[in-house]
Amino acid sequence: MQSSGQTIDPSTSEADRARIITEIKLGLGQVTTNITILNRNLDTINTIGQEFDQLAGLWKHFHATTFQFPDDEEDEESQ
Repeated sequence: MQSSGQTIDPSTSEADRARIITEIKLGLGQVTTNITILNRNLDTINTIGQEFDQLAGLWKHFHATTFQFPDDEEDEESQ
């Protein structure tokens, strides 16, 4: 092949191609590893959030029953 008056050696281009493919494989392997780690971390966060769900419900109920304002009580009595 000729490009701009220079000859390209087929063995050099094949070696470059093989090197680039190897770099891509390594990069994709690292991406897969990072996605797996991210997935594990998200699962952990989700589990922790679910553990606080019941506690949040208790506090919500406590707040709703403890801090009823007189206007709210009058509205409930009139219904």
